[in-house]
Amino acid sequence: MPKKYTAQGVNISPPLSWSPDLQEQKVLPFLPIPFLTLINWVVKNIPPDVLHFDENSLVGEVLANFTSSFKYKGPIYPFGTHRYFFKIYALDIEKMESSTRKEFIEEVEKHKIAEGVLIGKYKGSCF
Repeated sequence: MPKKYTAQGVNISPPLSWSPDLQEQKVLPFLPIPFLTLINWVVKNIPPDVLHFDENSLVGEVLANFTSSFKYKGPIYPFGTHRYFFKIYALDIEKMESSTRKEFIEEVEKHKIAEGVLIGKYKGSCF
């Protein structure tokens, strides 16, 4: 991952896109899951006709991340290389009702019919 998408950079969300195959589904929640289960960004109820997020933008509703803030939180490791999993799911429901990360994950597991994943790596630095 480029530094600008990390907390050691500008800390803005990266541009992301997904397959039009998911467009046929009803609801597209989005869940970047970093290694060690820290959830940096959760977006739900993305309209089915949306096939990408531009840099530093989003369409949908944001849930709280691991810092309890309702926004993107980029990587911030001072050393070593870490992996970040950007996951997107297509569900068989019109709208997600979850209001917490735990409810979101439970709802995804119950209604998931397709998913995609992109893995980004970031090597932090103290300098």
